[in-house]
Amino acid sequence: MWRFIVTVVCIVVQRNGVAGQYRYLSTPKDLQAVVTVKDQALGICDVNLTWAEVHYKKSWKPLIYIVKWENTTDYTTVTSETGVNAIKATGLLKDKTYVFSVKVKQGWLISDWSRSLHVTTSSPSVVEGKDSNDDDPRYPKPRSLKVKYLSPISFKLKWRDAKDAKTLKVKGYRVTWKQKKGETHKSDLITKRSYSVKGLKPDSIYLLRIQTVYKSKLSKSLTLFCKTQREFDVSPPASVRAKAVGTTKIQVSWSPNRKQTDSKIVGYKIQYKRRGIRRGDVCTAMASSWKSRYVITDLLKGEAYKIRIAAKSRYATGPYSSWRLVKLPGGVRNRSNDEALDITTTPPPTPSPEELFGLNIEQISAGVNITWNDVSSDVVTYMVEITQDSQILYIKEVYRDPLALEVYSLDPGGEYNVTVRAVSSREIGHFSASFSTPVPVTVVTDGPHVTLTGGNLTLRCITQGIPRPQYEWVLGQGFTRYDITKFEEENFNKYLMLLELYDIPEDFQNPICKSQNNLEYVAKEHRIHIIGAVPPPVNNVSVTALNQRKIEVEWDIPIEHEYLNVTYLITIEDNFGNYWSEEETSLSRYVFRNLTANTEYRVSVIAKTSNGRSSSGNDIISVRTEKALPKPTLQTLSWNDTAIVLNWATNSDTPPNMVRILYKKVSDQEFLVRKSYPQKSTMILQDLQRNSTYEMKVVVVYDKGEVVSNVLTIETNIASFLQENRRPTPPADAYLMVNKTAMTIRWIPPHPEYRTYVRQYRLDIYQDGILQRHLMDNKGRNFTLTPFDDTKEVAAYLTAVNNAGASDPILRTYKPLADEEKPTGAVGSLRGKALSSNSILVEWEPPTNKRLTRFLLRYRPLVEYNDSNIVDEWLGPSYNNYVLMGLRGAESYFISVIPYFNELVGNDSSIIARTYTGAPSAPPQDVTATNVNYTGITLQWRPPPDGQTNGVVTQYVVAFRSADKVEDTIQHTNNTGIIVRDLLPGTSYYMRVAAMTLNGTGPFTTWLTHSTLPLPVIRELPKQPENVTTKQVPYGIALRWDRPRDPDVPVHGYIVGYGRFIPEVYREVLSAGKTQYTIHKLRQNHDYIISVRAFNNFGESEAVIAVATAGDGRMTIVSSNDDDKEGDLNRFDDAPRNVSLELNHGEIPTVNVRWRPPPQIQGPSLGYNVYYKKEAEKKWRVKFADRTFLILRNLSFDTTYYVRVGVFYKDNTDARLSHTVEIKTFSLEDTIHALPTPSITSVFSGPDFLDVNWKPPLKDYLHVIVGFILGFGIKESNENQEFIPASQRSFRVTKLEPGTQYIISLAMFNEHGKSAKSIVYASTLDPQEQKTT
Repeated sequence: MWRFIVTVVCIVVQRNGVAGQYRYLSTPKDLQAVVTVKDQALGICDVNLTWAEVHYKKSWKPLIYIVKWENTTDYTTVTSETGVNAIKATGLLKDKTYVFSVKVKQGWLISDWSRSLHVTTSSPSVVEGKDSNDDDPRYPKPRSLKVKYLSPISFKLKWRDAKDAKTLKVKGYRVTWKQKKGETHKSDLITKRSYSVKGLKPDSIYLLRIQTVYKSKLSKSLTLFCKTQREFDVSPPASVRAKAVGTTKIQVSWSPNRKQTDSKIVGYKIQYKRRGIRRGDVCTAMASSWKSRYVITDLLKGEAYKIRIAAKSRYATGPYSSWRLVKLPGGVRNRSNDEALDITTTPPPTPSPEELFGLNIEQISAGVNITWNDVSSDVVTYMVEITQDSQILYIKEVYRDPLALEVYSLDPGGEYNVTVRAVSSREIGHFSASFSTPVPVTVVTDGPHVTLTGGNLTLRCITQGIPRPQYEWVLGQGFTRYDITKFEEENFNKYLMLLELYDIPEDFQNPICKSQNNLEYVAKEHRIHIIGAVPPPVNNVSVTALNQRKIEVEWDIPIEHEYLNVTYLITIEDNFGNYWSEEETSLSRYVFRNLTANTEYRVSVIAKTSNGRSSSGNDIISVRTEKALPKPTLQTLSWNDTAIVLNWATNSDTPPNMVRILYKKVSDQEFLVRKSYPQKSTMILQDLQRNSTYEMKVVVVYDKGEVVSNVLTIETNIASFLQENRRPTPPADAYLMVNKTAMTIRWIPPHPEYRTYVRQYRLDIYQDGILQRHLMDNKGRNFTLTPFDDTKEVAAYLTAVNNAGASDPILRTYKPLADEEKPTGAVGSLRGKALSSNSILVEWEPPTNKRLTRFLLRYRPLVEYNDSNIVDEWLGPSYNNYVLMGLRGAESYFISVIPYFNELVGNDSSIIARTYTGAPSAPPQDVTATNVNYTGITLQWRPPPDGQTNGVVTQYVVAFRSADKVEDTIQHTNNTGIIVRDLLPGTSYYMRVAAMTLNGTGPFTTWLTHSTLPLPVIRELPKQPENVTTKQVPYGIALRWDRPRDPDVPVHGYIVGYGRFIPEVYREVLSAGKTQYTIHKLRQNHDYIISVRAFNNFGESEAVIAVATAGDGRMTIVSSNDDDKEGDLNRFDDAPRNVSLELNHGEIPTVNVRWRPPPQIQGPSLGYNVYYKKEAEKKWRVKFADRTFLILRNLSFDTTYYVRVGVFYKDNTDARLSHTVEIKTFSLEDTIHALPTPSITSVFSGPDFLDVNWKPPLKDYLHVIVGFILGFGIKESNENQEFIPASQRSFRVTKLEPGTQYIISLAMFNEHGKSAKSIVYASTLDPQEQKTT
């Protein structure tokens, strides 16, 4: 008997009509958890989860365990997979409850979730089992579900009642099924314990659920995934033939298809019909599977018939063969010979194709009607083909009755060709003709809608249509004086009428513009409003508190206001009379800023004309600003000498959208930014500089504003945070250095993570039975013993001491060696290379000596030589390179590397290396600001003083922001001046400038405050936009234009219109800051009428009309950035032109950079320098290219890069750089192979352990790697797994068998998957062989 569980996934394979056996996976059981505290200070815990191994049938498909744990506080869920019955959940928060559950899958098979295990990470931890998925014993579910296939589209289900179901009142059963990827469930209520599901799709997966229906409740469902069988293909018969038998019969013969077995065919389906009969009038006959011919009877004499045949399986009918045409003899009886002799006939002339077809094309509303003659009785069908510019747009098969076709899907006003072909078993003839489609009649009325009593108006009516329409103005009563003028524009088939009305009375009827042709009739009424001299009040005034400092006022403008050219006075005051303000604007919206939080204000709006007439005010509306958001609090704790732990609290019940951490050194100008999200309230800032002072603050971002905490100052000096309430830990390490007359011991202080204070170090030295004790203060790091006898053994004990006690000692011993055993040697090929202005890469080749134990790397400034400037770094024997960090720019360093062989010192090797020049040390000088217009400011400055640029200035960084903003807007330029555009009129801005070289960005100037000009209220329409240009882009047109010339007339935006035959069929409204727009999704290589208008509150300007052609899909877009064009500022002629970027979609983002040479150069050149950087970086990276093409490799995912190109002269002459071009790489989700394979560099063996070391990942992957998966085992590498953080570069595998070979694998992983494995073989040491050796 089979045993089934709640949720399984199965694929059932049927052989010889009998359902094959399938297997279910059992649910994982015996979940156990052990909680370990990883970090007491941060409250981070790990949970080791184990469970009983699931026994499964051996298969090539792996067995995968799916582990899920959920935080019951914020309901965040984490899912992970593993190949063994154990997993380690890391990074869990302390004093939280997590719910763990496990299920197992193998191919399509999948088990239920196990019993849930609740784990509370407290001290002590609480582990208890819960079971939310167990069956309800009061209403048990069915059991023993079995499946039997009936066909590829149906199967039969059988099940049994629960063991205790006899004592319960079972009313029936509910069967539910759905396709796995579908959304619609189908269900049925039955009383039997079996059910046949029919009408399914072959080769598809279905979800089946069975529930028992009790008197008062439904049981839980028994679930099953099953896949229907694949349906066999049915091929049409071969060698199909048809011939006439007598005058009323047709014999059809065929042969079975060799590719089809007879057992799959149950018969043949024959279809036949008279030629010329409609498609639906088809007769059908059936033939048995063993037959190969069939006779169709009772047909009409002299008629032509079409026959086709298809094979039929048990469940489906296959494709039909092609039609066979047979004409039966007989029909009209032949005349007698005598009668034929008396008649003399003349053969008729052969008609032309035009007379034969009689093709007629008639325009109808929104389309054309095509008719033609029947050219021959042998014609079976007519093929109608419509083309335009040699491209087939429409093709249709038309049967003999009727010989007509209506087409509506063509573009209006287009020129087309139609071809009608007569077809039987061959083409009899064809005829072609040209036609044009009609253009629908349209009517557009334009002109003023508002006037004073007795005023004058000029109205326009634009009509269009093909065939040409009749058009006219229809005037109502009241109009006594008027003029009507008509115009025609044949280019666009557009017709214009002007209606000039004089002395409009109060009682009149609105004029109507009518247009009609023989297809359509359209009329449109032009509504005119008569108003008085006093403006009516505004409508629908709404007042909204945007945040604690802003109030927005909006209202609707009546149509009368557009004619009277009114402005609006908005008055605001608080309830206590402490604040009152009145503002004037021509817009329908105004925002009051810098208000008081949690204060009630009253607002009213009135309209005012230029001659001083005012409307009545609206009702006074009260609104209260929001409460001020509380300031967040920030606490800091020094973690070690290069890391600081931050904890913050928002102090608000409103959850924030994001939290930004801003930090910088006191000497720096710019804050660095780290982002966090509401689920976190702590962060560790790493890679800080030692013994430096930092300023830090937290910015909490809400929907309606930001709140900044107070600035905290902290030093990265671990000594200020050390405690003395417990014994210190032992020193981290110690080394002995021996020569003939002295012995020096050096040590490293205890690990700073324990934060214990050390008052002094105690050194006990035993030699020849004599004890020497020495005490050093906490700043000591070495001690030299002289005189010293190097022929006797020495034992040295080092202990750290404070007021709470002494640490455990560490022991270092010295044993003398014979002269022939003393190793000598030095490192080879010692070399140094500057990486930046504060780092140097040191590389060497280790000596080939098995006694090598470590290296001493010592460096100091070359000029300043004293003991305090000497820095020692102890490195392991596997090192062959090291990066010196925290150096000073443009300074030479003396670097030595000394190898150590056990406790003996080798020969030292020394070099001198120099760091690069640093960033500029001074800001630009004499920064001035002047207004260009109401939205632009010009900044001018001089370069930094001579000698303080530290290299050639490549560009300048301009930062600016308004008074109510926190973040800066950044722009770059090569000049000593820039025009900052698209600003708000009448607004104060803070601005500053910094110089940039290849080595970084220098300090910024002090903030310069400057205000834009207030926007005047001028009651005029704007002029036309200037310098309108068009450019082809793939399937579209790109537009560019300049603002109207008059800066005093306000421009609130632009309107871009376009259409193929009529201008401004589509209109796009843009803001005033946009002077370019790209129209997409156009028909390629087609002409469009483009228009651009400017508008403000008083109306729209005249349109600038242009005709442009849309590009095709083969065009390439050259990305450019014109931010470096600053008005009339001078440009160099040696800057490369047309820099373009192309993104390659590979495993890692790469970008192709292309450019054109400059028109002229200043001298001999070696090639080009390509500068590039990320959006958030300050320093530019540079690559050399000897031609006009370069590939940038190993770029970051989902990152914006800026690229510039300059000429590299032989004499290092300063060259002008090209314009900045930007591109954004694809995200990590867009690539399948996102992570590279890690590389294992070495494995060190011990009796019961293996030390595995690997290379660090590339810098471009550091932000996407979560960690490493280290697997090891005797037979397979995944027998045991360890999850390692991304920061580690080595791991010790312990508790191994001595003298055993292990398979070790290493892979990277993140939330999207894991990389390929790097596999090596290593063996532990055998103690017996060690003794023998």
